[in-house]
Amino acid sequence: MKHELPLCEMCKSPLKPDVVLFGDMITEHMRSEQRIKQADFMLVLGTSLWVTPFNTLPELAVYECEIPAAFINREPTAKDELFKWVVHAELKDAINELKKVLSF
Repeated sequence: MKHELPLCEMCKSPLKPDVVLFGDMITEHMRSEQRIKQADFMLVLGTSLWVTPFNTLPELAVYECEIPAAFINREPTAKDELFKWVVHAELKDAINELKKVLSF
């Protein structure tokens, strides 16, 4: 690791992104389902889609909510066929290309 971990100023615990990392407890599944039901589009980034129950969310979006979905991941997965758009590339590279196309 090139940099020191940022720490919470109050409890001094390491800060982490607001995402589910491997081994983390899954606590926001119901909220995720509600957000998908309100969405117009789903973008899934950098996951093997192996972890249950979150790996069912793309199916909810595509089959139940009938919203288009895109997937960017380094490697193919068993769920690639769910998505209207699939990009197999390094996430950083794919996002930089997407930013160019969308003029960000």
